[in-house]
Amino acid sequence: MLEKNRFEGDTVLIANPGEPSFTVTRTFNAPARFVYEAWTQPELMKRWYGNACMTLEVCEMDVRAGGAWRRVLTDKDGNRFGFYGTFTEVQPPHHMVFTETFEPFPDHPSTVSVTLTEEGGKTFAKLVQLHDSVISRDAHIGSGMETGMRETLDRLDAFLASRPN
Repeated sequence: MLEKNRFEGDTVLIANPGEPSFTVTRTFNAPARFVYEAWTQPELMKRWYGNACMTLEVCEMDVRAGGAWRRVLTDKDGNRFGFYGTFTEVQPPHHMVFTETFEPFPDHPSTVSVTLTEEGGKTFAKLVQLHDSVISRDAHIGSGMETGMRETLDRLDAFLASRPN
């Protein structure tokens, strides 16, 4: 049984019971290269990443296999939420794989695979996040990630719509 369409709009989350991964999909009305650039260039990511009540304070990326990345979101109360990892595969503008660790839980890294497929000037994004256990996956999903991911991808969509082709 699939848990489908947990997000409103065009974003879909699929989390199969008993599996340690989840999949998020979204279609953007923009070429794959624009979506890839927005996801891999810190100066662009700072313009859309996170939800409206947070600021992407730190955004560092060395986008190459073996390159490190780090992001820190800050909320209106000054609370900081840091994430870091390493790129393991980079195939611009269609695919990247990286590890992701939430700083308070360094013993529970996950692996994220992002695939961008372009057709007719639109890009279908598929993100698969593999956790070390179903418990870790469920904790991630239950943390408010669903709402934050939907808003973040809505902000990416708006950012992409504002870019000249």
